Amino acid sequence: MHFINKTLNKFDLALTRRSRIAATEQQLKEINKTKAIMKYFAVDFVVSVGSACRTAFYLREAGLRQCTNPLDWMYRYSLNSVLDLFKTEFNSFFVDVEDITPPKESQDRHIRDKTTGMISLHDFSQANSINDELESFHKNMERRFRRMQKCILLSDKVLFVCNRQDSEESLLSFITSVYEMYKVPCVLLNIRHSTELSGYFVKNINNDITFIEYTFNDIHADGSDPIINKCFWHGNKSLWIPIMNTITISNKLNSFIRDFQ
Repeated sequence: MHFINKTLNKFDLALTRRSRIAATEQQLKEINKTKAIMKYFAVDFVVSVGSACRTAFYLREAGLRQCTNPLDWMYRYSLNSVLDLFKTEFNSFFVDVEDITPPKESQDRHIRDKTTGMISLHDFSQANSINDELESFHKNMERRFRRMQKCILLSDKVLFVCNRQDSEESLLSFITSVYEMYKVPCVLLNIRHSTELSGYFVKNINNDITFIEYTFNDIHADGSDPIINKCFWHGNKSLWIPIMNTITISNKLNSFIRDFQ
């Protein structure tokens, strides 16, 4: 594993045991050092690959969300499911579904795709039946996939962003499979939660595939209890924002995305 510099290497080796939820001053200093190193990190297109809404949320906050992609607001799905959907061009996406809406949910239905286990939290209104909304849902998702797929193929470099606890082997296997599928240079950026470790590393698999991972305490400053903190799902904003700000997007796809039908 290749660490960016000796300072960051020492920081990773010095395990920190904190009960504090917000980032420490030391963490912020290290993130700022990393930001300086990565300020020229640029791609043409960015795709959120979960495992929930947090990645899409921060891409939007940082102005990196060029268009809505099929997985942006989905919840609880594996990287293998992402690969299967890419391979099948989303043909089986939410075909066999079930309603798992909690009793006290007043707005949107929680609809689970039985094939992938993926949950949609924002696409189905309780005002209408599931069947009434599935047709328009499938049309929207098919269009979003076609646009996303074309954007990937038109790009010189694509960034996939996730916040997962998967093994390094699993993450590397995913981004390698994506590259083999599309033959476009790819970067996978993963945010890993840990209350004890903080750090950053880059692994270049080859000239076309790069894996980047940040590890830090990814819990919201007001805690992770959804009852008392409605923003719990945002995670550690004080570190997400600086990391997102290390990424720049070219204007290569602007016209295509604007004119896509």
